[in-house]
Amino acid sequence: MADNDDRSGLELLTKVKNDIALEIGEMDPSDPLRSERVKELHALTELSKSTNDERNKLIYENGRARTKGRRLEQMAVKTRLDAGWQGLKKILL
Repeated sequence: MADNDDRSGLELLTKVKNDIALEIGEMDPSDPLRSERVKELHALTELSKSTNDERNKLIYENGRARTKGRRLEQMAVKTRLDAGWQGLKKILL
C-alpha cells in the first residue's frame, strides 16, 4: 500500500513539474511571473531528485538487510544440521 502512495506522490510531483514547464514554455520571456515559475520548477526538480535518491537508498538498504537476514538464516540451518550430524555420528559410531 505504501508503494502505491509513494508512486502516486512521485507521479503527482512529475505532473506538477510538467504542467509548470508547459506554462513556462507558453509564457512571454519578458513576463515577470516567468522567473517565479522557473524558480518553482527548479525547486520541484530538486525535491524530485532528493526524493528519488532517498527512495533508492531505502530500497538498497532494505535489499542488503534481506540478504544479510538470509545469510544468517542459512548459517543457523547449517549449524543445526552440523550439530544433528555430529549427534547422529556419535549414535552410529
